Amino acid sequence: MGRRKEPRKEARLPVKLWGTDDKGRPFIDSVFTRNVSTDGVLLEGVQQSLQPGNSVGLTCGAKKGRFQVAWVGEPGTLREGQVGLESATKGRCIFDLRVEAPGPDPFVHSGGRERRQFPRFACDAGMEIRIEGATSPVRGKLSEIRLGGCYRQMMMPLRVGSKVELSIWLDATKIMTAGMVTSSHPGFGLGVKFIGMLAADRERLQAYLKTHAMAASEPKRSALGPKRAAGAAAGSAPSKFIR
Repeated sequence: MGRRKEPRKEARLPVKLWGTDDKGRPFIDSVFTRNVSTDGVLLEGVQQSLQPGNSVGLTCGAKKGRFQVAWVGEPGTLREGQVGLESATKGRCIFDLRVEAPGPDPFVHSGGRERRQFPRFACDAGMEIRIEGATSPVRGKLSEIRLGGCYRQMMMPLRVGSKVELSIWLDATKIMTAGMVTSSHPGFGLGVKFIGMLAADRERLQAYLKTHAMAASEPKRSALGPKRAAGAAAGSAPSKFIR
């Protein structure tokens, strides 16, 4: 028996699931949640052909968020039609529910290698996208970044496979690189994979990510004072920013 990273609450909520299936075809379906947490959700009644690692979107009422498929129930089993999703933006919950205390997790993951090569971090850095053939750049902000790519919010995103040139301002540092659109979600945004980044820019990005990872892993200061806070926190480890 395992234990979930985040406590879950049983809840049957109507939601819209949208994105592209494992064959690259866009879809939008009405499904239901089975349980939810701040960083994930279990869906049921999913008919689309999805694979672990696929990027999808969910709309719940007036809120929407981007998720990654963690696992898919096997056809012919009790989990057929079920899909487990992990939030692409940690700590941002689109479900207006109070989550109960942690409990044991009856689901044991079937294993398999994590597809994402680099850890991702929430990021609101400014950026410019120059589209191939366009005369002027499109400006905006990121929502997350990692060593291998980034995600940018955009109402009318580009097609998957589009080639772009990126300029990103990380604090006082500017990095530039070519990129390719790897995921596209109308009304939400697009994911871009960095291609051919120069060594100097890659080093700047690594330094930025390292600094923010260290800052996020530091325990928060307590109003009890350093000695009492240390005693209260004995036996507990500081939480990590993003896995």
